[in-house]
Amino acid sequence: IDVKVIALDLVSESAVAELARATEALDIGLVVLNAGVLVIGPFLDEPCDTQTNLVLLNALRPMQLAHHFCSILVRRRRGGIILVASLAGQHPVPYEATYSASKAFVSSFGQSLHTELAGTGVDVTVLAPGMVDTPMIRDSPVDVTNTQLSVTGPEPVVQAALDGLGKKALVIPGATNKLADIAFRVLPRSVAVRLGGRIMRQILTSPT
Repeated sequence: IDVKVIALDLVSESAVAELARATEALDIGLVVLNAGVLVIGPFLDEPCDTQTNLVLLNALRPMQLAHHFCSILVRRRRGGIILVASLAGQHPVPYEATYSASKAFVSSFGQSLHTELAGTGVDVTVLAPGMVDTPMIRDSPVDVTNTQLSVTGPEPVVQAALDGLGKKALVIPGATNKLADIAFRVLPRSVAVRLGGRIMRQILTSPT
């Protein structure tokens, strides 16, 4: 396997153009749009610039990169795109309001592309995992031992995404996460949002 590492700040205004230039000679078949940042806690505790950069990195850049790479793959009539959203993006989540909203954009956007690009030879799938045992979660102000939601290793999440590509518009790995998603959909929206806020207050390591 040949690996090409491209050091790039995706928040930079020139990021998409730079990445396009750096990859133009590559025969890319699968694009995984996984870059993102997590901000947890009361909305007003973080500067507006921090929240703005989150939206830029989590929502705007995936859309722009999907436009670039989908254009290439559709011309070739083959390939796949995996957009990494989050279980938090399936419902409003107090104390990660901007993060969950940004992932809601990715989820809606990707599922729409799944239908738009059907028949072009390009498969699009949204991956919406719950908590995954990665540095993003381990370095966050969340006590994962104090939550009833499961924490999954990266390997089964990756496998679920690959298994769903070309078959499903949305992949939510793990039985517990699927049940949580169904439960929040069944509850009245106002109740679900309040419940989400209560769960977040319980798992935040810093008091709110």
